[in-house]
Amino acid sequence: MPALHVIDISDSDEEDLSLSQATAPPSSQLSAGDVIDLSDSDEVPASSSPPLARSPSLPQDVLDVESDSDGAISDDEFPVPGSQQFTALTTRPSGSRRTSGRRGDDLKTRDSGSSAGSKRTRDFADDSGSETDPPTPVKKPRRVPKVTEEQRRENETKKEAKRLERETTKLEKEAAKREREEERARKKAAAATEKRIQSEFKSANKLVLDRKQTLAETTIVVSKSLQKAWFNVVTELSERVGEHGGKVDVEDDPMSGYDTVRFRRHITKEYNVKESIWKPCDERDEWDQTAVLWLSAPKLAEHASNGTLVVLVDKFCESLKLRGIRRQAVILVHGMVRLPSATRGAADRALLAVEMAHDAYHMYAERPAEVVQRLYDMACDVGHRIHKYLERSHLPVHRLTKDHARAVVQAYPTMDSLYRAYEAEPQHGPHLLARLQVEFTADGRKRTRESFGPALSKRVHDVLYGEDPLKLVFKDND
Repeated sequence: MPALHVIDISDSDEEDLSLSQATAPPSSQLSAGDVIDLSDSDEVPASSSPPLARSPSLPQDVLDVESDSDGAISDDEFPVPGSQQFTALTTRPSGSRRTSGRRGDDLKTRDSGSSAGSKRTRDFADDSGSETDPPTPVKKPRRVPKVTEEQRRENETKKEAKRLERETTKLEKEAAKREREEERARKKAAAATEKRIQSEFKSANKLVLDRKQTLAETTIVVSKSLQKAWFNVVTELSERVGEHGGKVDVEDDPMSGYDTVRFRRHITKEYNVKESIWKPCDERDEWDQTAVLWLSAPKLAEHASNGTLVVLVDKFCESLKLRGIRRQAVILVHGMVRLPSATRGAADRALLAVEMAHDAYHMYAERPAEVVQRLYDMACDVGHRIHKYLERSHLPVHRLTKDHARAVVQAYPTMDSLYRAYEAEPQHGPHLLARLQVEFTADGRKRTRESFGPALSKRVHDVLYGEDPLKLVFKDND
């Protein structure tokens, strides 16, 4: 085991001492267990420790090397490593070593001195640092005034009031923000609604000049008996109106034993008579007051001979719910040319009587193509009737000249007198002006027929006193 060397260096600040590495004796001059005590203290070592051997070149109180007494081994006599004496010395028990106890006491004493020296070194370091850095001023503790219970409650009340005020302000800001957002949404929705209404109004009041455009809003409804008897006619009619968006439906026979045709219209706007404009409305489907009663020529002749044609027309209007002044019953006769001339004459007279009594018009058709064309024209007129009225409503009464107007003024000088005459005889109102005398034509020539005429009288009555504002009062030249 190698020799134990202990060097004790003290940091006492009583006297500075400069040492160099050459001051300490070489390890070859130390014996096993020697202790070197390096101290900067002026105190004399304890008497229990023998004085260390001094070198002539060192100060007396700088280096104190202690050696074992009583047979200690000098540096010159230290065994060479590997020899038997070195082995015996290193393997000797710790208790047999002469100076182990004293050496341990010296180590403990020097260790305590070393700790004290370290503390002095730290104090010195603190003192040396304080010479360069100014001391940090110590803040005096702030004196907090004592708060009474009443003041504490008052402070808490103020804090709670401020908290409630902050929450109230926050809620008010949020409410104002929501209100602004809702207002923007309402304005946006109102603008969109206004734009939609204007678009619908503009579209509704667009003048329709082509009657085929109204077929998309019209559905032709035929009875099942008509479809079975005239399947080719119904098929061709469906193809014809389908080219323009129209269609044909089939329904149960509304009038047993007779073929019928009626029209269902899809309503998206209504005409305001007072304001003379179209107004968009809720979409709905409704039956038009125009319907067709299909009669063969032999059946028409039978009703004409029995005098039951008027009853048949009344039953037809009741079955299809044609009511009011706007109702229009149309009799479509097929195969009239096949009747004998005498029978045909009686049938014509019966049709004229029904037309005068019930405003029931009649049409003739011989071939299936003619039937299709008749029904197609009626479907176009049903949808375009009101648009024709608007198109020509600004024109004067058809065929009413200045001479006709002078004749009316001579008989009825004021409008009040004319209206009183209409009210006095409501049944004869349409023929009130028929016998008025008119001397000249529109080009100034002498009239051959000097009377006003029943047709023109009825037209003037419809314009001035008629209850249906949409009834056509002019001749259709289309």
